[in-house]
Amino acid sequence: MRILKSFLSLVLLLTTGTSLLAQEKSVKLTMLEAVHLGLENSKQLKIAENKMDEASARLGEARWHFYPEVGVSGTYLHVNSPNVDARFSGGSQDGESSMVPGNISQAALMQVSVTQPIFAGMKIRHNANSAKYMKESSDLAFEDKKDHVASEVIGDYFDLYKLRETEKLVRENLELSKERVRNFANLEKNGVISYNDLLRAQLQQSQFELTLLDIQNKIKTSNYAMTIELSLDENSIIQIDSIDTQLPVVLEDLDYYKATALKNRSDLKSSEMQEKAMDERLKAAKGNYYPSLALTGGYVNLYVPDFITVTNAVNVGVGLKYSISGIFDAHHHVAEANAIKNESEIETDILRDDIKKEIYMLYSNYEKDLKRIETVELAVKQAQENLSMRQNSYKNGLIVLDDMLEAEVQLLRNRVDLASARADAVVSYYRLLLATGTITEKLMN
Repeated sequence: MRILKSFLSLVLLLTTGTSLLAQEKSVKLTMLEAVHLGLENSKQLKIAENKMDEASARLGEARWHFYPEVGVSGTYLHVNSPNVDARFSGGSQDGESSMVPGNISQAALMQVSVTQPIFAGMKIRHNANSAKYMKESSDLAFEDKKDHVASEVIGDYFDLYKLRETEKLVRENLELSKERVRNFANLEKNGVISYNDLLRAQLQQSQFELTLLDIQNKIKTSNYAMTIELSLDENSIIQIDSIDTQLPVVLEDLDYYKATALKNRSDLKSSEMQEKAMDERLKAAKGNYYPSLALTGGYVNLYVPDFITVTNAVNVGVGLKYSISGIFDAHHHVAEANAIKNESEIETDILRDDIKKEIYMLYSNYEKDLKRIETVELAVKQAQENLSMRQNSYKNGLIVLDDMLEAEVQLLRNRVDLASARADAVVSYYRLLLATGTITEKLMN
């Protein structure tokens, strides 16, 4: 019975890390429907959407600096009785004013100011460009996250398929085992077979029952996680609907997938946009080396009872500002921005290298999975023939029962391997599409 124990370990290994199934309500889903639900309800995508909103808000803020800054202020003061000595030239022969203010106890001031930047070292434009590229980077990061969510759902969906197929195959063997036990019980009563053979048949049945219990427990746990992932009723039983494990046997060459990935990967495009944004920030930092020039304008109303009233005081001018000490501070900002820009460029290059390595690995894995299917299909045929031969040999008394039971377990193991190999190949194919940045496009077509 060592074979059965090893088979139990194999099934437990297969079911580790899978994701699906539940109780009460049955929900039949195609793979595409599951992907749509995953995209609609993904909390990761909701976070990515909020990041896009943040980037959009920062872009609007950066662009607003192109417009004039307008300010309005009003002040009312209540004061004590001050000592006021007002002198005006030309008022009298001794040069002192003949105007004596009354009792000043209050004052009111209203101002309107307008400042329109004319030149600020191109900082406003470069900051706006940087915000624009960061917005585009955020949008592309959202698309990349969509691709990964779709891939995760597909992986979970096919994990459920493997579990369901394993459960079905174990059930079939369990029913055969139960039928054998019933037959052996009658044969043992009539003295045709030994009690030892009946006991071994019963032991095999018990081991299949234990295996089935473990698989069903994995299914329940995995299904619950999947209902959470897809935002379904937690008591739903997810059923696989018309799964297709047919795959293109002929692949494009490796260079095609590399070129496709470097052209279509959203995360690479996002990194390139960040690189452009960092370049614009560097240019904005260099703008601190230049003076700033602005057109200014204002309107003032002043009222001090019993003393002075000023209305319609309009002023227009040009303001120039240049900070000498700020040049040294600007040098540090430029050095920091340049370092960040260089870091961004290196990160993009690293990502390109990682993409090439990922494509090579996934391409090789997919080729391996296709060959594995062929190998396991042949193994299933051989196991069927072997079982048929051993059944005949056992009936003729040429082998013991253990030999026949071992052949049954071997066939079951190979059938489970075949279902797993087909599902794994489909998942490998979609992971290859994910790595090329075309998975969403393929799913939606």
